[in-house]
Amino acid sequence: MIEINETTFGTVIDSQLPVLLEFYGTSCPPCQRIRPMLERLSVELQGQALIAKMSVENNPRMAHNCGIGSVPTFIVFVNGGEKARMIGIQSRENILTALGLPMSPQADLFHK
Repeated sequence: MIEINETTFGTVIDSQLPVLLEFYGTSCPPCQRIRPMLERLSVELQGQALIAKMSVENNPRMAHNCGIGSVPTFIVFVNGGEKARMIGIQSRENILTALGLPMSPQADLFHK
């Protein structure tokens, strides 16, 4: 999982892979609760999707430009454009579906 900022935003979003970007706050308990699952997905989906995060405190202008009203907010980008938006804690299945990736039975057993 990579941390991005306003400077690296465009490069990451324009990735050839689907991108899940989490807008988070450092004092946000739901953000902290979902972080381990996002870290696992980042490793598991290497080469299939890119998992990134952006601090709303450190990047307030970008958060405003993206219409972030609460955290965590997840935006899926495909070919540089927004494909999906999810607010609040999300299940692994919701994230994979938003990324357009199938649920793997082996991953289900490992991560449940």
